[in-house]
Amino acid sequence: MHIRPDLYHKQPRSELMGRWSGEAFQVLQAELEVAEEQLADFQCTICRAALAHRTPAPVDCAHKQWDEIDVYDCGYETFGGEVRDLCRSDPAFPPFTDYRLDYRQFKDGDWMVIAELQTIKARGLRLDPQCGASQEAALAELKDRYR
Repeated sequence: MHIRPDLYHKQPRSELMGRWSGEAFQVLQAELEVAEEQLADFQCTICRAALAHRTPAPVDCAHKQWDEIDVYDCGYETFGGEVRDLCRSDPAFPPFTDYRLDYRQFKDGDWMVIAELQTIKARGLRLDPQCGASQEAALAELKDRYR
């Protein structure tokens, strides 16, 4: 083994030997595994999308017990460890055809579309009613929420 003299004099011999033997790589790999475990708390368990926001919220009406709502970029949402909305990559994610669309027009001419569940699988995603100036606009808002 040949080590450049300038490097040999700047670093302890044990560190240089560790690098040469591959020990430094093993240490780095172990550190990377720890970092990945820590990062997992901030990623969707299905697709690894980033945590968009974490918000504290009361679990009970008296606001004595609190937990966190976690919302991820992929749409996955949990509250108190329970899944509220599925990840878009989850095989259990419902197709749009699992909802029956009901349109209602307001007196002012605006439209509202309501997505009614047609299957048990559709319970995996909450689709709140959406409004728009036309049926098409309301539907576009609903589809944006679906995506």
